Amino acid sequence: ATMSTGPNSAYGLCTSRIKAEDIQHLDLSSWRVAFSGAEPISVPTIEKFIKRFEPYGFNPKAFVAGYGMAENCLAISFMEPGEGLKYDSVQRAEFEEHKRAISADPTQEKNVLSFVSCGKPVKDHEVIIVDENDKILPERTVGEIAMRGPSMMTGYYQKEYESQKTIRHGWLYTGDLGYFANGELFIVGRKKEMIIKGGRNYCPYDMERTAETVPGVRPGNVVAFGVFDEMTGTEKVLVLAEVKPEFYKDKNSIVSQIAKSVMQSVGIAPDKVVIYPRGFLTKTTSGKLQRTKYRELYLKGKLKDKISLRDRFQYFRFRVNLLISMLFYFVSSKIKGARPQGTRSEGKNS
Repeated sequence: ATMSTGPNSAYGLCTSRIKAEDIQHLDLSSWRVAFSGAEPISVPTIEKFIKRFEPYGFNPKAFVAGYGMAENCLAISFMEPGEGLKYDSVQRAEFEEHKRAISADPTQEKNVLSFVSCGKPVKDHEVIIVDENDKILPERTVGEIAMRGPSMMTGYYQKEYESQKTIRHGWLYTGDLGYFANGELFIVGRKKEMIIKGGRNYCPYDMERTAETVPGVRPGNVVAFGVFDEMTGTEKVLVLAEVKPEFYKDKNSIVSQIAKSVMQSVGIAPDKVVIYPRGFLTKTTSGKLQRTKYRELYLKGKLKDKISLRDRFQYFRFRVNLLISMLFYFVSSKIKGARPQGTRSEGKNS
């Protein structure tokens, strides 16, 4: 294989699940393109992957980052293959208070945020960054990403209101936040998922990545979101995290560790941390975290602190159905591959 693709969490799983004895004779020298997309790219995850697999022939420059949407069938911007990933470190205070991505010294970890370049817009496509009034913003200013090009959809099927809201003046408003630096696009998060607390803007992903560093927490299975609190007049922060089975009995300790880690790294402590067993926090079909779903459940009072037997049964049924589907696909592919060639009957020429 020379090319592959996967979300950031897939590369994280490779570093945490693959055992040394299973890869003694592994040769990754033919791996030319390792695409990462579908979810924010974590610099620590990438660095761990490189450190783990470079001795087996993996070339760090094989990593390719990109940005795309189904509404644009698919690609919007890409890094050039062979360039590797480019990191941009910005001042945390300027980003949170003024939505500006000012360059910072990457060694000052506590005071910086790091984002990964998604390259330049693909051929014949235009990308701009706009504010709430649709004004185009200059480089290193965070705003909503809007794009247009020949691959852009004309609208959502039988959803006129959503189509008019998304496509305005010929531009597709993505709902994603980002900025340009040296002509390259950097994604910082979803517009509706940003947490605003005490007048500062926080990326939920930044809190999730920090929580994942706590021993026992499952990487890629942490959700952070904000909900407005009328008592304080600002948003309160909730962090939901899955833990490995052997750590679940120590969940009270993990709650404290997550709150402490987020406070030290981001500068604010979560107002509530909830621990769940493996498999509780669902994702979209493309592997993305469902922050909006869990925020809505909380607002409706349906976010549970404990797992009911009914929920456990539903999850078990989901896993069984998934395994059956995978087995059916495997068997079907084997049967198709074993089918003799040239069995199709040919019509006679008249």
